[in-house]
Amino acid sequence: MSDSSTAAAYEAAAQIALSGNKGLSFGPFLIGMLIDSILCGVVVHQFIRWYTFAHEDRLFIRGIVFLVLVESIILSGYSCAYICHLFVFNFGRYSQFEQTDWLGWFPLIDVCIIAPVQAFYADRAWRLNKQNPFVLGVTALLIVVGFAGGLGTKIAFSLLTSATQVSGIKTFVYLWLAGTLAADVAITSAVLHGLYRSRTGWGHTDKLITRLLAVTLESQLLPALIAAAFLIEYRIQADSFIGAFFELIQSKIYVVGLLAVLNSRFGLRADLSGGREDGKTDVLFAGDAGRHVPAVHVESYAFDSPSPRTPSGRAGDDKMADDIELSDYDTGSNRTLTRKRSIDIDL
Repeated sequence: MSDSSTAAAYEAAAQIALSGNKGLSFGPFLIGMLIDSILCGVVVHQFIRWYTFAHEDRLFIRGIVFLVLVESIILSGYSCAYICHLFVFNFGRYSQFEQTDWLGWFPLIDVCIIAPVQAFYADRAWRLNKQNPFVLGVTALLIVVGFAGGLGTKIAFSLLTSATQVSGIKTFVYLWLAGTLAADVAITSAVLHGLYRSRTGWGHTDKLITRLLAVTLESQLLPALIAAAFLIEYRIQADSFIGAFFELIQSKIYVVGLLAVLNSRFGLRADLSGGREDGKTDVLFAGDAGRHVPAVHVESYAFDSPSPRTPSGRAGDDKMADDIELSDYDTGSNRTLTRKRSIDIDL
């Protein structure tokens, strides 16, 4: 059989496979491209806002933000070129949707963006849990598993003759998707655990912790849900092009969440820098009216006094909380304070 006959037969088979439900066959590409373009605009806007105080962030954070920004723009450009390849330059050719040369790069680009974002969250989880090596080891391992799965998926996918054969590389795809989801769950759980343990009973400080818990859930829950939906979709129907929709938008969701966390410091300062519940200005926020706050520095102290008060203000209790969070000094008391520990939280 000649090459032209083979190509014609391949085109006819692709047309039969894809024309039965054109909405599910072609819709995910167009909708994914549309949402990716919107998210790209959101990322650029968030980056411009963050850049105004980027010099106050650690080099580690700045490096991650600049890296994922460049990668996100590259992904959007690549996605645009891919859609033009399908619907403009090869309009009417069904076989283009089943070729693996273009589509195979998305898993690799995806993990190259998601892994640095997860590294940022893993660093937060590690420091919030008193630099626990177990937290760092587990989260790092899961991030590496997800990245290796994405790399393996790209290599194995490029060896297939049709994108509909993706069910034959389940091992790599499951490592990619399940590893990404497991890392999200582990990191989010560790961050929430570390923040919850930082609560002390002091109203102003606990208000800050509550807000940080909310920011964590808002920024990390959606990426985890997208990863879970992608995994479920692949498990139910591996050869469906619905997966292309998730490939186009998944990494952007992570970047939006990252920049939302970093920019949330504007809201935190506006909500919490106004003073303590008793009307006095807290030293934690003193002098911050004209600058941005890149980190929350929480100090924990114990009273060196025969009749201490608990955070609720009751005197004479036999048992006092081990850690009471105050500012660097208590202007309303002559009691001596002894520093016990400090927690630095990069938002």
